[in-house]
Amino acid sequence: MKTRNTSLDVLRALAILVVIGGHLGWFGSLSSAGFGVDLFLVLSGFFISGVLFSDYRIYGTIRLGRFWTRRAFKILPPICLYMIVLFVFLRAVAVDDLYKVFLFVSNVFDMPPILAHTWSLSLEEQFYLCLPLLLVVLARRNKSLSSVPWLFIGVMVIAFVLRIPHPIEPRQFQLRMDNLFAGVMLRYLVDFRPEWFKRLVKFSLVPGLLCWVPAVLLLFPHTGMVKTCLYTWIDFGCACLVAWCYHHDGSAFWTWAPMRCLAAVGVFSYSIYIWQQPFTFVWPTVARVHFAFTPLMATVSGLALSVAVGAVMYYAVEAPSMRIRDAWCAASPLRTLRQHPLVVGLVSPEE
Repeated sequence: MKTRNTSLDVLRALAILVVIGGHLGWFGSLSSAGFGVDLFLVLSGFFISGVLFSDYRIYGTIRLGRFWTRRAFKILPPICLYMIVLFVFLRAVAVDDLYKVFLFVSNVFDMPPILAHTWSLSLEEQFYLCLPLLLVVLARRNKSLSSVPWLFIGVMVIAFVLRIPHPIEPRQFQLRMDNLFAGVMLRYLVDFRPEWFKRLVKFSLVPGLLCWVPAVLLLFPHTGMVKTCLYTWIDFGCACLVAWCYHHDGSAFWTWAPMRCLAAVGVFSYSIYIWQQPFTFVWPTVARVHFAFTPLMATVSGLALSVAVGAVMYYAVEAPSMRIRDAWCAASPLRTLRQHPLVVGLVSPEE
């Protein structure tokens, strides 16, 4: 039985490869990695809202404790091991950096290069905390969740306006939440308004393929107004790309060998993202200075090491933690934070 969407795994792979390529300087600027993160954020909003919408449609409620526990099993083990290696064995980070990472506030502070990528993890964790609570409030006011589109419009407008005075790449939640909510809106259409989703898919391919255009334009200096317009264009383009790929997942195109290889990389994408930082910021210099690598050899080997180490860490840490998570939640779905005041009264009695 198929449990993964191959096309979206391919998009994950493309996103992580763009991030690594940007970090290695292949696209002329470190900020070019941001497009990969933008695509990741739209995908994250799509996947996470899908979990929550599925819960709501089946049980008539958002099971907050279960959701947060499952997210913790997914997110924490890989980043914990990464921080242990850096702090205990390499002595490469300070105690203050540990606090910022584990409190998920590294997107509001300057971080050392070895931890610079954790800003997006903090952003996503803040999203994981906010979205379920927002949906709980919306569900209590309207059982059909018909106000989600209005929530999306409000988020887009607020983020658009708040970004205008920020000349550099925005990383705070309020400045990037539209990426995530673009994925939420897309998933809402899939689950609650399938006829609207089908209309979107009909014209989604061209804007989806053109979503790289604003990413390229962002490499050049612009005013705050132009920049925030480009970020909004990226949101829309990435959402269209995800919509088209999701709708056409059964196509023979995704069974093509290169697509299957990319899909495998997409499965490892979270672990690759965690571990790529040393191999994109430190390894190229080490390779050139100590091993006489050419610049091309240093960066290509950095890419290969990022993917290889990420794959190993997926099988060693991420996959086992998810198996434990699934066993735990299957054995006692209400065990997870059941007595938390936000959860009491939200879980169906028959569970």
